[in-house]
Order: sequence, then C-alpha cells, then structure tokens
Amino acid sequence: WYHPGSVDGVSIPNFNKGWGGAFTYNLNNWAGLTVDVGGHYHDGSVYTVAGGPKFTYRRGHFAPFGEVLFGFAHISPNGAPDDNEFALIAGGGLDYKVTPRFSIRPIQADYVLTSYNALSSAGNPTYLNGVRLQAGVVFSFGLPNEVAPIASCSASPGTVDAGAPVTI
Repeated sequence: WYHPGSVDGVSIPNFNKGWGGAFTYNLNNWAGLTVDVGGHYHDGSVYTVAGGPKFTYRRGHFAPFGEVLFGFAHISPNGAPDDNEFALIAGGGLDYKVTPRFSIRPIQADYVLTSYNALSSAGNPTYLNGVRLQAGVVFSFGLPNEVAPIASCSASPGTVDAGAPVTI
C-alpha cells in the first residue's frame, strides 16, 4: 500500500507490510462475489474491508481474474487521528491450479483509492492512491458436482404368460 506525502504536515507512510484474505462465492464458472479484508502496517496502519464482483477466465491450470470492490478503509497514521473513509479496490491476478481444491496465486495487483480527511479542512479531501501487491494460496471449498441417479429396467420377453420364465 503506497502513498508518499503528507496532510497538513503529518506524513502518510508507505504501508509496506501486511496481510490479506478474501472469500469468493462463485455464481457460475466465470463470475463470483468477493469479500476482501486486509491490514497493512508501517508507522501506523490501514485496514480495508470491501466487496464486489470478480470475473475469472478458467483455462486448464491457469485462471486469470479481475475484480472491482467497494468498501471502507480505517486509516491510523502514527501521530495523527484515525479516519474511516470509502475505499475502491480494482485489479486482478493469476491463479495456478495444482489440484481441484488447491491453487497457487503468484501475483495479485490492485489499485486502491481512498482518502484521509481527519486533518483536512472542510471540503478539501486528501486522496490516497495506492498499489497493493499480494501472493499466496487459494483453497476451493466448492461442493462436488451433483450426479443425477440413473436407473433402467427391461424384461425379455415383453409379454409373459402365467408360469413362463422371465429375464429382467
């Protein structure tokens, strides 16, 4: 998470350490709804919670994806008041499927837009633009495909007299 600069003399640091996690409910093979949470630290902290659509192009082992998420950011720079503001997170990444339930995410890059207004004069928001880079693992908890039960029955001969043998 990166934003060099200051607001009214208070330095807004580069929040370059952190964690992230997301849960996606797939509506079909290419569209899903994602909830994303993250925390980033360095001379203060930023926490984000956002949700929105995620689109995935699944081809063999590779699954590139893009997402646009809306939510909020809680920003706490050291030596300055906390602030809660709207956040927009837009970006994408690539998953590499190892097994049907496990993938590796070598890269995810997102643009993060929010603001810090705790020290700004009224009507003058200070926008914070950032880039969030992540990598990690993906666990798929989807249920297996449902298989409809199939049954058939036939008899030979098709008509039977009393006492005659029948094969089913």
